[in-house]
Amino acid sequence: MDNQRLGATHVALREELAGTQQELQRMHAQMSAIQGDNEQQVRGLIEKTAKMEAELQSVDALKGELQQAQADAQTLMAMRQELSGQVQQLTAELQRAHAEVQQVPALHAEMDGLRQELHRARNAFEYQKAANNEQMHQMQAMEKNLLSMAREVEKLRAQLATADKRVHGGAYGAAFNDPDAPFHSAGPNMYGDGYGNSQMPINAGGAATYGAGPVAGRAGYDVPRGGGSQKPVTPENAATYGAGPVAARGGYDAPRGGGSQMPVTPVNGNPYGAGPTPARGGYDVPRSGTTHARR
Repeated sequence: MDNQRLGATHVALREELAGTQQELQRMHAQMSAIQGDNEQQVRGLIEKTAKMEAELQSVDALKGELQQAQADAQTLMAMRQELSGQVQQLTAELQRAHAEVQQVPALHAEMDGLRQELHRARNAFEYQKAANNEQMHQMQAMEKNLLSMAREVEKLRAQLATADKRVHGGAYGAAFNDPDAPFHSAGPNMYGDGYGNSQMPINAGGAATYGAGPVAGRAGYDVPRGGGSQKPVTPENAATYGAGPVAARGGYDAPRGGGSQMPVTPVNGNPYGAGPTPARGGYDVPRSGTTHARR
């Protein structure tokens, strides 16, 4: 019984398998047909897409040409406006040129006047140049004369100081009881100073006459302080020794010592090196009869 049932089941399964295979074949045939249709549709769509892309490309080219044409039109309009402005500018320049041409005679006359004025100015410059050169030569000659005069004055000062040292050197020291003097005099010094003034010792009563008060205005020759040689006058120290205004004072200013002195460097505009000279009047006698250096 079991074998019969198995045989019947086997037959039924074979029939069902045969039917299923037939169904599969029909389905494969339908799928092939559907696939062919789909492929045809896809090909058609692809062709349509290609055509549309070609049309779009042609449209883009037309758009580019249209944009280029619009840009060219705008450029031409700008060039037209620029040319119109240039024409107007040239017209204005032409009008100005006509006006300037009418002013040419006046400009020629003005140029002639300027040329004449330049000629006069050149002549005046040459004349002034010659005058300045002559004045410069005169000033140089005056400077040379001034320097030579200063040297002569220094020589005279040195000679006068030497002579005064020889005549009055020892007597001055003795008259004032100077311990540096080579000898002492028994009485007052009665020698004259060469200008009619007696060289007397200064006491307390005569201090107001000879030592106190401001320097009175007097004129005369100012002998150098030292009896020896002094520093020569140069253009640099001419303002101290030679040139410049001389301070107002009178009488004879004798040297401090009877011998030669060391040259003193001017300090603060003072030709004698020290501070401002105290106010005194009358004749200033030498401090000693021997050689000593100013401190």
